[in-house]
Amino acid sequence: QPLSSFHTTKKGATTAGSTSASALFSLEPEDRSWLHGRIAQRFDAMLDAGLIDEVRALRARGDLHPDLPSMRCVGYRQAWEELEYQAMRCASAPGTQLNVAFLRERGIVATRQLAKRQITWLRSMPDRHVIACDQPHATERLVHAVLQRLDHNAAPTMHSGTTPSDDGGDGDGDGDGARTGTRIDIGNASRAGTTEHPAP
Repeated sequence: QPLSSFHTTKKGATTAGSTSASALFSLEPEDRSWLHGRIAQRFDAMLDAGLIDEVRALRARGDLHPDLPSMRCVGYRQAWEELEYQAMRCASAPGTQLNVAFLRERGIVATRQLAKRQITWLRSMPDRHVIACDQPHATERLVHAVLQRLDHNAAPTMHSGTTPSDDGGDGDGDGDGARTGTRIDIGNASRAGTTEHPAP
């Protein structure tokens, strides 16, 4: 599940790993400079993919404004504000060019701040299983850890003093029995999202 699945309640961060049938795997970088490099690459890719033209078209629609949640996302906010400034400047100085370098700098800084908040939020979950996403074979390590967790939870267990019942459970009538399923949640701090508010 995505990180947003924990945002429904304020207790999400503290209860995420409190259930035995639950597992949270957190992809966190050990080297902050590695993360900063990935963020810069990502924002450059957004610019190359036409972020400015997209926001320019959104502004031209006339039914959007910068206070909308969708326009406050990292990247969109900075592009909107720079286009707004360019339009204001052009009114008095026609031909004013968009300062793309400044937009890029502001977008990267904002994404770093978002990633920092995400990492802080992930670290508030003491029961999480951390995978260093900037280390070699991080994906393989994550898959291995998840499979181990699935194998562990697939092993049937019977609690002392209980007997199997027709409800398929542990005899208490609620049908939960030996829990053979598991919930796997993955928080990825190496992919700073575009949502402005990652934590409750």
